[in-house]
Amino acid sequence: MDEAHIGNDASEANRASNDADAAWWRLQTTLRSSFIFAFTGTIARWMQPVIERGGLLVRHTYGDQFRDRKAAKLVVSTLCTSGLVLDGRTIGEEPLTDRDCSLLRTDDRALRETAKVFLLSLLGQRQQTGMMLLGMVFASMNVSGATPIEALWRLVCRVAVRLPACPVSGRRLRIAFVYTAVSSAADAEPFRDSDAVLSGFTNLDYDVLIVAQKGKLGYNNPLVKLILNLHCHSRTLESRNAQMQGLAREIRILRLEDAWLEAVARRYGFWEAVVEYVTTLLERNEHQAATLIELDAHYETNQANIRQWLAEQGASEALQTQSLSLLELLRAAPQEESEHSEGTEEGEGADSASGESDSIEEGGEE
Repeated sequence: MDEAHIGNDASEANRASNDADAAWWRLQTTLRSSFIFAFTGTIARWMQPVIERGGLLVRHTYGDQFRDRKAAKLVVSTLCTSGLVLDGRTIGEEPLTDRDCSLLRTDDRALRETAKVFLLSLLGQRQQTGMMLLGMVFASMNVSGATPIEALWRLVCRVAVRLPACPVSGRRLRIAFVYTAVSSAADAEPFRDSDAVLSGFTNLDYDVLIVAQKGKLGYNNPLVKLILNLHCHSRTLESRNAQMQGLAREIRILRLEDAWLEAVARRYGFWEAVVEYVTTLLERNEHQAATLIELDAHYETNQANIRQWLAEQGASEALQTQSLSLLELLRAAPQEESEHSEGTEEGEGADSASGESDSIEEGGEE
């Protein structure tokens, strides 16, 4: 089982909010003293003393999945911003201040450059594999000065519209967002139904999904292999669990026996590429890879959380880390194109919601 967000907050209010369908809560509280208790994923507070007392005779974790080649390895790419000029000073000349970290999360230029590197990375993955792999962006929420999710969506759309078309689909990247409090703005109208947006992302109507909370908990789609995390977590158990729940969206592997995957890949013409990718790695006894892009401004807490979680899961060997220079990646990037004539800068993201498509369901909220 995956304890998800229930169990992190033991308050009476949280229990009451789940009374209507408290299957998760009943399951956890019933099994909390069991001698045989299997689970995978994050650890709620009440699990810790059970583990410390040796109460788990059976435990299945990400580490077990990884060693069985049933979960992807995690490649954490830290985006180093040294040399970037923000607010009149050059990042990297001195240790990062709280003001620097805030600017890297909220400054329009910093976000544009980061989004460009992320989108080019997605296009690069598709070019290399021949598959329509998907990307997710975790917005920075509940942080003073954080960019609202709709503004972040418009910014990413403006970047995407100037980049080359996808080498697999032949179309420019389509961006969507999921949020439960969508504004009354006309361009946000296609995203008022969160479930419909998730369904569209599942069916590859969109290439990138920007999320706050909904979509980070329980959305399963093996084509998600790239995540950009803009949220700075704390070292508390609750924050670490939320961080790992989001990270887990991309470690599900591609399986040739997955009927949904075959259907959607054949529909878009990349099933042969899936077969080649999976069989080649199996023959080499190598893991599939999932990439997480983190900001250097978040290194101290986010990286520490990841390493602690992997240690708890017995999966420290599943981690591969690398540092990437933002400015060097931008210098090597292809020349941006001018806006094309189909619509406004934001229109590329919004127009992608209007096309009709055959529904092939797999992902969704658990």
